Amino acid sequence: MLIGETTAETIKIQIANAVVSDEGEKNEWIEVDGSARSRQITGLPRTVILDEVQVNEAIKPTLLDIIKGVKEVLEQCPPELAQRHY
Repeated sequence: MLIGETTAETIKIQIANAVVSDEGEKNEWIEVDGSARSRQITGLPRTVILDEVQVNEAIKPTLLDIIKGVKEVLEQCPPELAQRHY
């Protein structure tokens, strides 16, 4: 499914998070309009419901890259500077 930049930003603001809620907690969701993209049908309007678990899985690789980068920077900092930020 194809969505625009504005829709992606809305999804990110409304339900994206770095940590998925516990199973007992309410799982947030959003209804998204976009364009279908498959071998049979291309470009037709389509609506899907995304939940925070699906969004978290989609952004997880990027979050892990950010965490890795922050750790690498802190490892290169003097101990007295890094200690303030840990």
